[in-house]
Amino acid sequence: MARWKAIRSFISITCLATGSFLYLLFRSKSLLMFRWADSIGLNSQIEAARMWIHDVNVQLPIWAIYSMPYALWVLAYMIAIDVIWDGARIFARHVWFWSVPVAAVLSELAQGLHMIPGRFDLTDLASIALASLLGFGVSNVTRQREGIAAL
Repeated sequence: MARWKAIRSFISITCLATGSFLYLLFRSKSLLMFRWADSIGLNSQIEAARMWIHDVNVQLPIWAIYSMPYALWVLAYMIAIDVIWDGARIFARHVWFWSVPVAAVLSELAQGLHMIPGRFDLTDLASIALASLLGFGVSNVTRQREGIAAL
């Protein structure tokens, strides 16, 4: 059981890091994440990595640059909550588990309805939905491994 918890923790951290690296290496420097990086003194390292990516001509599909980071963060969150609430069968666990994926989907839909600023993107919505399904799947595998009733 501890091994499975460690595996899930590793997957969550990897998703979080991968989404963050995609942002830092390929997205506009005007994003908030760059200010955070600057505040902890990482600007020169990020700039060097961005130049290296440019020099070796790394090219990713547009969806990987613009949709995948957020989806990876949603997945990282869901798996982290699953690890934190490991085996809990209470309502609060479900509220925490689903809060970010539901908010992510609703915010994307609200952008489409011009209720909040931003640009609606069907690929973003599909990526978030897929990440949510993967998070749900990991949680259900966990429940099955531990003999707990599925969500």
